[in-house]
Amino acid sequence: CIRMNEKIFDTLKYKKELENVGIPSKHAEKQVEIMGKIINLHLATKDEIALEMLAVRKDMATEFAVVRSEMATEFAAVRSEMAAEFKAVRSEMAAEFAAVRSEIATEFKAVRSEMATEFRAVRKEMHEMGQNLENKMLKYLSISIAVNGLFMAILGSILSVMIYLK
Repeated sequence: CIRMNEKIFDTLKYKKELENVGIPSKHAEKQVEIMGKIINLHLATKDEIALEMLAVRKDMATEFAVVRSEMATEFAAVRSEMAAEFKAVRSEMAAEFAAVRSEIATEFKAVRSEMATEFRAVRKEMHEMGQNLENKMLKYLSISIAVNGLFMAILGSILSVMIYLK
């Protein structure tokens, strides 16, 4: 048998089967020898496979540990970058809000000033209109008194004429 610690290839059985189908003993031995070399060169035993699997598992565990460590480092770096970026954005937003508040306050102050000026102009115009109305009413009152006086005079004259004619 090839590889005595494990039974991979039963050389004696293989040689007997070759001889049973008519292959001469020397040819069967040579074929068994060649087949044994091929098997020993190219096939792994269960123990060899188990050892190789253990080595691969160990390499994978080491590699996974390295990748986990790298990922943890990268995540920490990304978190740090994000925190710095968020801080910068918050600072920019605070500055923008302060600028907008200042602009709004200035604009409100200007609007209040414009409204106060307009209200003063409207009050002045209303006062002038009131004065004009008062002057016109006095004028109309004077005319009304004059017309009443004239009317009374005419009425007095008419009454005098009527009394005289009676």
